[in-house]
Amino acid sequence: MNDEQILKLKQLKELLDAGIINQEDFDNQKEKILANDSATTQASPSDDAATQAVSSVTGTQPKSPTDPYAASKELKQKEKALAKAEKLAARRSKPFYKKVWFWIVIVIIFLIIISAATSDVDSTSDSDQSQTQTESQADNKVTALAAQYSGSTEAGVTLSTDNSDIAVTATYEDGSSEEISDWEIAESKTLKAGKDTTVQIQYEDVTCDLTVTCTTQTKKQYKKSCESVEYTAIARNPDSYIGKNIKFYGQVIQVMESGNDVTLRIATKEEEYLGYYDDVVLVAYTYADGDSKILEDDMITVWGECLGTTTYESVLGGDITIPSMSAKYVKIESAE
Repeated sequence: MNDEQILKLKQLKELLDAGIINQEDFDNQKEKILANDSATTQASPSDDAATQAVSSVTGTQPKSPTDPYAASKELKQKEKALAKAEKLAARRSKPFYKKVWFWIVIVIIFLIIISAATSDVDSTSDSDQSQTQTESQADNKVTALAAQYSGSTEAGVTLSTDNSDIAVTATYEDGSSEEISDWEIAESKTLKAGKDTTVQIQYEDVTCDLTVTCTTQTKKQYKKSCESVEYTAIARNPDSYIGKNIKFYGQVIQVMESGNDVTLRIATKEEEYLGYYDDVVLVAYTYADGDSKILEDDMITVWGECLGTTTYESVLGGDITIPSMSAKYVKIESAE
């Protein structure tokens, strides 16, 4: 095999490596080159294996060697094909660490590592800070408690740990304070009319007292708060008395019952020889457990809230307007 055949085979191999020709074309051309064992004989276009290989790739037909222009053009085509083959071969044989995708992967991995490291640092910092706060709170002991109540002060309300209207504030050794929630009331108590109720609140080893005054009046207090008023005073200025606690004494002239509810007409004015028959007041009352029935002609005292005046139709068809009240307490003074 001479140098020319070696050169042609080398060029053919580069075309194969570059993907310009396939393996079958390579083998066919290779046989033709090896079959041509005359290195000095002028080969025709159909016998020149390398020329045919290049022609099959470039799609050009080789020109006569005697035509300088054709020879030059053919040479340039071969050079372009070889340059392309070398470029593709160089690209394929380029080390992986010089390829773009390799460095993209490296950058992504680098960013992931940095992100993970930052997250670990933040987590560690938060954990340390939380631990520091916990230790600080453990050392900063509670020195005092203060409690406030903002709920109902009516009788029957219970002061207990579950009462959401109780707010407790803790003061610490460093002077800071905050509202706390895990306090306790060991003994729950219920508000009673006319009385102050005190409960003890505890948090850790510190306690404080909470005192609530019940605004519900006792029976005695309520009766004492009622004012004795004249029939004419309410009849003349009913709006001035609405909502006030008032008191009347008189004789029952009519009783209208409906279950435990009763409506009474009471004559509050006494006439000599005639007894009580005038200045009638309308009273609404609900019997309490153990109350005695109220009957006509009973002499009673009523204590309750003034409702102003009430108008109703008489048996004769006319309208009658009289003072009215809602009684809370009724006492039968004497029965006829």
